[in-house]
Amino acid sequence: MNLFLDPDIIPLGAAGFLRWPIAKLISSRRSIPVAKKYSEIGRRSPIRALTERQRARLAAAVAAPHIDPVAVVAMRYWRPSTQDRG
Repeated sequence: MNLFLDPDIIPLGAAGFLRWPIAKLISSRRSIPVAKKYSEIGRRSPIRALTERQRARLAAAVAAPHIDPVAVVAMRYWRPSTQDRG
């Protein structure tokens, strides 16, 4: 739902008031086939684990004697969200 509520994903211009019902329709229709796909790969998306691995490698790559980098995982459409990271 969060993905389809993004005006960058579904640009409607002046018809933006239709975004919520369209997002609801798309997400409800996609949920069943997508749930089947997730069951095939262990019932969860690999994105979080892959992103966490990328975060750790990035922090390690830019670390230096006087640099202690802070890298965090944040996602645009799910938790942990970029809004949560402030």
